[in-house]
Amino acid sequence: MLRKIFNYLLIILLLLLILIPINKDNNETIHSNIISNHEIGKELLLIDKIKLSENIPDKESNTNDVKYGLSLLNESDQFPHENGIMIIASHSGNSKISYFKYLDELVIGDDIDVYYDGITYKYKINNIYEINKTGELKINKKINETKIVLITCKKNTKDRQMVYEGVSDYFKKEY
Repeated sequence: MLRKIFNYLLIILLLLLILIPINKDNNETIHSNIISNHEIGKELLLIDKIKLSENIPDKESNTNDVKYGLSLLNESDQFPHENGIMIIASHSGNSKISYFKYLDELVIGDDIDVYYDGITYKYKINNIYEINKTGELKINKKINETKIVLITCKKNTKDRQMVYEGVSDYFKKEY
């Protein structure tokens, strides 16, 4: 009897391995399904490593506040563009609006994507650091640099924040 159950479980496991391909193309399929189903006319923040895909709110929207999810800061550009900067904040706790709760799993070199108007703008994390939670942030940005900055509270603290900076070479011209 136990052998029969074991054989059934083995067959189910083999079927799952066949039906659910585990490869890089599967991530790309999931990525393109998310993009095709997102709200038209909105930017979409995608971080595959932590399975994050959320619409970025309009700066002028009433829901552009961390108490509703993602917040695009006033000093930020609304859309990705050459030499621009997008600054996005969110909670990192355990609530349903804590979209940055797994941001601490990111490391330098990881990808952050912003999808807008049919284009995926790719950023690579190049700097991660901790700051005091004062409501102010000094960002060093080169004139010809296209940048994204993600800000969240540091877990298990009340007075510290984590900052994740990424740069994009999407707009760099080949000469």
